[in-house]
Amino acid sequence: MNRRKKQTVLWGMTAVLLLSCFACAAPPAEETESRGETESSQPTEDESREESQAEPEAELDYTRLKEPLALPESSRICSDTLAEQALLLCTGHSMGKERTLLEQEGFRVLVQKNYDKTTEDSSHTCAWTAASRRIEYQGRPRTVIVLAIRGTQDGEWNSNFDFDPSHSGESQAAGNFLFAAEDIFLSVLALAAEDEEPLFLVCGHSRGAACANWLGVLLNAQYGTERVFTYTFATPATWRESQAEWNDENIFNWINPEDPVPQVPLAAWGYRRFGTDIVLTGNADRETELQKTIRILEELVPTPEQYYKERHSLTQAGLAEDGMTCFEFMLLLTSLVRASGSNGEVGRLAAIAADSDFAPLLRRLEEILQESGGAALQPHSPAVYQRLIQERTAEANGLY
Repeated sequence: MNRRKKQTVLWGMTAVLLLSCFACAAPPAEETESRGETESSQPTEDESREESQAEPEAELDYTRLKEPLALPESSRICSDTLAEQALLLCTGHSMGKERTLLEQEGFRVLVQKNYDKTTEDSSHTCAWTAASRRIEYQGRPRTVIVLAIRGTQDGEWNSNFDFDPSHSGESQAAGNFLFAAEDIFLSVLALAAEDEEPLFLVCGHSRGAACANWLGVLLNAQYGTERVFTYTFATPATWRESQAEWNDENIFNWINPEDPVPQVPLAAWGYRRFGTDIVLTGNADRETELQKTIRILEELVPTPEQYYKERHSLTQAGLAEDGMTCFEFMLLLTSLVRASGSNGEVGRLAAIAADSDFAPLLRRLEEILQESGGAALQPHSPAVYQRLIQERTAEANGLY
């Protein structure tokens, strides 16, 4: 294998790692046609086939869902038990599996949307399911509506990297996630009107978590914090520091410090999450290694404006008119990982020289890929988050 071809292969392997780590990805599962209002509780033949082929959730322990939904007496109280239940409720990924998961736990599925998005659809929306169930809460019957938001699939890869759709670098919101949340919010208004003072449990993992983080804020403003319980997992940052006051004391974000997804968009750009971060216990050495990667990203693009506007040469250090912005670089990687890239795009990746501004990031990710033995993505998985939540619960109960 000649040097150029070998570099292309290495860069391609690194692209897979980079996109999987930083694009808020859900485990892959092919989707069937979206139905809007869900009428049937039985998966179609195609959906049954897709469930048998996609088994990333096999490591999850669903026994916690057999217990009553553990809504605390106040939405401002963080519940480890509810966190584990919420994580499990948003891990269906496919339309059929999410519906089956919720119906098995006694929920009535109200609507499922955006599960039919194609690879070419890079709109700022998320696939989501709404389901309701009657429960006893604070001494009286209440309806709780679960809003389970899926992680990344198909064209959503591009949306993940377009956190400021204006491309100005000046937006205070991560607009890609805000727009997705607004899309859900408008539908929820109609659903909520059918019940008297329903409660809401908002949950999502990865891309779905970022959308859930914004959706929690929107629902708080509409219905008040006492009726909204928002639990997010592996949550990307969603807005930039400002003087605005937000009612977000009922939003809890569960973060594995070894997971790269909650590190983006970068804190160095001023990005954070609404609510309270519940930082789980990680491995200190792996946390340190992750921060090395984040620092390389910060040096490459110190500001959001530079992310969208500065063109870095592929053949040498520095900027060049015929170079590529970091945003374009990320889109290039998405097309290659999704196997939709052209030969020309593959050639552009192979053309990255050892002294290009992009090379340190690629080299660093190659190191991670080689050192991890294929396990670099485990810190982001729902199963790891469930284990860490369980360990936190056991420690709080004096079992560790």
